Amino acid sequence: MMLGRGIALVALLLVLLPAAWPGGARAQDGAAEPLAAVRQLVATGQIDAAQSQLRQLLLESTEDVVRQEAMTLLADLLWQQQLPEQALAYARRLPPAALSPDLWQALVAEQISLGQLDAAQQLLDRRPVPTNAASAPERLRLQLRLAQARGQQLQALMLYSQLLQQPAPADEELWHELETLVRQLPAAERAEAEFMFAGTGLEPLLQLPDLREQVRQARQLAADAPERRTLTHQLSQLLAAATAPALRQQLVTLLGQLNGTPWQRRAIGVLLPLTGRYAPFGQMVRQGMELAAAQAGADAAELLFRDSAADPARAVDELRQLVEQERVLAVLGPLSSEAAQACAPLADQLQVPLLSLSHWPDLPAQGAYVFRHSLTSRQQVETLLDYSFGRLGLTRYAILQPDNSSGERFARLFAEAVRRRGGQVHSWQRYAEQATDFRPQLLALRDLPAGLDAGSLAVADREQHNRRQQGLPTLGFEALFLPDYAEQIALLAPQLVYYGIEGVQLLGIHGWRSEQLQQQAGPYVADALFCDGFCADGARPAAQRFVRDYQARYGEPPTLLEAQGYDCARLLLQLVRQCEAPTPALLREELLRPDPLRYQEMVSGLSGFAADGEAQVQLCLLRFGNRGIEPLPPAGVPLP
Repeated sequence: MMLGRGIALVALLLVLLPAAWPGGARAQDGAAEPLAAVRQLVATGQIDAAQSQLRQLLLESTEDVVRQEAMTLLADLLWQQQLPEQALAYARRLPPAALSPDLWQALVAEQISLGQLDAAQQLLDRRPVPTNAASAPERLRLQLRLAQARGQQLQALMLYSQLLQQPAPADEELWHELETLVRQLPAAERAEAEFMFAGTGLEPLLQLPDLREQVRQARQLAADAPERRTLTHQLSQLLAAATAPALRQQLVTLLGQLNGTPWQRRAIGVLLPLTGRYAPFGQMVRQGMELAAAQAGADAAELLFRDSAADPARAVDELRQLVEQERVLAVLGPLSSEAAQACAPLADQLQVPLLSLSHWPDLPAQGAYVFRHSLTSRQQVETLLDYSFGRLGLTRYAILQPDNSSGERFARLFAEAVRRRGGQVHSWQRYAEQATDFRPQLLALRDLPAGLDAGSLAVADREQHNRRQQGLPTLGFEALFLPDYAEQIALLAPQLVYYGIEGVQLLGIHGWRSEQLQQQAGPYVADALFCDGFCADGARPAAQRFVRDYQARYGEPPTLLEAQGYDCARLLLQLVRQCEAPTPALLREELLRPDPLRYQEMVSGLSGFAADGEAQVQLCLLRFGNRGIEPLPPAGVPLP
């Protein structure tokens, strides 16, 4: 952790250095050398030594400009090292314009907390108004805190109204502060504020006190009373327009109180591409989900399917409607990467669990309510290396990847995982995405020059043959990772043997699962290993029952997509049934709670979710064997 923080600190300071000393032009000639020395210390991560030289420069230099620049950098260093007291001690001696944004904000906040409101106002006034959008919200927040400290409630509301118009959403803590402010407003000032902020994001917040009283009175009326229906409609409209999670929760609570039942519906939304070029894949997932719903029974929660058309904007609109109008407890999908990336932040903002099937990298990092069950690059790499290290004892590897984003991601993860296990990556080569001739890369894997003539290659081949006859290593690696798809591997595999790359373990990815690959390149991929997320002919009884039931219903065997859809729907339907009064927040907690029994009947290897929302999956390890594609037991399971 400390190493990571140190690297981040160095990176930040390398950005700050040119700002503090633009090429050293502002410093006098006598100080240029010490400043350059400090730059070098920071660049090499010697932060303590850099601080020592800066302090010495402050003592010895008589140039005000140099002293200010040194003090500015020293304050930033201390702040980034999480030494706020020392950092602020220097910051107080600097003009506001010289401070970094973090230090300036901390200094203003300090003055406000100490009750030195005029001093805080002076700091705000003496700092230029930011021109970049990223800095504007922070200045508004400081102005808001100052207005609240002065008791200027209407001014505080005005500033918050401006904050609502910023790209970054308002945080929950700030929203609760303003809710407290509204509760404390005298009736006359609240009426004035409602008039001032009609039609803005503040209007629902200002109406909450009156709405609570109206709900209390309406509960005395008959369930079908016109006043009660009107109030339900009003609250529903406000809920549809609200974006702040805290406000949404307040409105949901009022709707529940008004109607006498929890406002959330016993339903799960599903976002899939049911039209457009990805429709066949969306339909495959849907069929798996519908099988799970049929098996769950008539009293199970309802699945509400919506078409994303693999369009990010449409997916976002459908997600909002599912949550705000249909009041679903959770959402399954989207499937396409772009739609999932667009929906994830909104789901987190709306605080509804989103269980996506997209393989988009780091998707669960978008928020606490974002989950993902998909066959990822990392899962495949870890499964392959668990087996090749643990079962086969291989420690020396080579990588031959296509020069595209998928190949780069697989190769990077593979290299990191090999080194983390104490292994070695002997060679790492790339080829053009549509290449048909791999000679330069294959020669490089043998540590031979790409321009080697035929005669020299023949000599190298004879030397390799002699070493093999003597039982000596012929290559610098024991296994070769090829993260490409079956069509390309069918061209590549025969060339491996032609150029003398034999006797090594081939490792592939899920894209190798193709009977055509074995037909076209059978001898060249014999015993090659790769992963997939679902084995229709595997040993899991639950998977065998799923295959039987799916074929009986649809007349064809299922694939990974149907299996993942089945498991995701089955899991959420089960959680809704088990929760006496399910809510989105409760479902999120249940998804994160370890429970091995819950996942015993899963067919796609799903065994739970990590704290970051990523699915924990036991993949199928497969091999090209004598009888075709054969499943293998995991690294920790004895061979049959």
